[in-house]
Amino acid sequence: MGQTTGGEEPALVINNVSKVDDAGGTHYESVWTGPFIKKQFEANLLRFEKNIRPDHMPSQHTGMRTRRKIEKWATELLEGQAVIGNLSVRLNPNDALYDLVFDEEQCQENLVIERGHLDTAVDSESRLKAIMKALSSPMGKKLENHRFAVRIWIADDDLAHRVAANYNTRGDKVNDTAAKWAYQETAGERMARELVDGSRHLRLDNVEVLSNTVSANSHKLTAFNTLAKGIDTYWQGEPLDAAQEKEQADFLIAFWNALATTRPEYGRLSKADRAKCRDGSVSGTAVSISGMIAVASAMHRDQIDPITALSPLAETIQLDGCSIDYFSHENPVWRSIGVLVQSEDTQGNPRLTIRTSFQSRDAMAAELLRKLGLAVPSTLRQK
Repeated sequence: MGQTTGGEEPALVINNVSKVDDAGGTHYESVWTGPFIKKQFEANLLRFEKNIRPDHMPSQHTGMRTRRKIEKWATELLEGQAVIGNLSVRLNPNDALYDLVFDEEQCQENLVIERGHLDTAVDSESRLKAIMKALSSPMGKKLENHRFAVRIWIADDDLAHRVAANYNTRGDKVNDTAAKWAYQETAGERMARELVDGSRHLRLDNVEVLSNTVSANSHKLTAFNTLAKGIDTYWQGEPLDAAQEKEQADFLIAFWNALATTRPEYGRLSKADRAKCRDGSVSGTAVSISGMIAVASAMHRDQIDPITALSPLAETIQLDGCSIDYFSHENPVWRSIGVLVQSEDTQGNPRLTIRTSFQSRDAMAAELLRKLGLAVPSTLRQK
């Protein structure tokens, strides 16, 4: 790459390109190596500019989420596991002088750019930054022969913005539940899959695997993403190998079987019973599921048999001379720790609703641990 065919040396030559028709014009596909990307960036011929994402605008600081995404891609590149896909760069025809030249010796077409530069107005700035980060690391030589598929968009600002908008708005992103059910990336996600498959109280007819939410009319307990995120957040086992992962997953299955025996709402219910539970109890909610995973983690840590240890969750409490279920909305503890909050229904009538936040999940976990006489980890933000 980068060789000229004679005369004054052009700014950039991209060898062996193929024409593609898209967005009403002709553009070019090519394959670049990691060092070629770095060379063009250092020569100011590839610039990180004009991207429509706020995180990439000069006046904005790169957000934590974007920084983590870039770091993760860079790490996965060095590990040889990254999924980068097709990269996009833009050449603005209003500012550039370029031509397509046929190389008879190599029997290929080369894009010769006499004047101008490439930018990231269309897409791919985060991925290109990840590539640069990986290349600039002490292990960057691993990418010397790494090949990336690249689309060179010939686009003025209007077309670049139209394509970028299409990339970022057309079609819905696969939701987290569907993606994690299809492929488990972390130990927590794999353990969640083992739990759903292994517990007779869960499985596909009681866990939603296509959506992040469960319909109010559904008999299902929860969405798979709720279990996966709960384990990733509240399970403290940190399995180091497949054997430890299986042992901990087996404990989670035994725990859930015991939980559903003690509190049937964590297992299978009819639509009517599920609706009744949702209407007046915090049990079986997403917030409580996170709390139960924290309980399971503590029991695994302390080698406690959940079959008997969970029995206090079935006890009632006394309130104004009446016995009420511990998980009932009437139990004032749920309001005092912020799990339940006062709101209004569509008619303006007051009602109690579940507050689904990190703070309420932590508060629920801490309360359940206290209820069962288990130590509350310092990592939980307590109310």
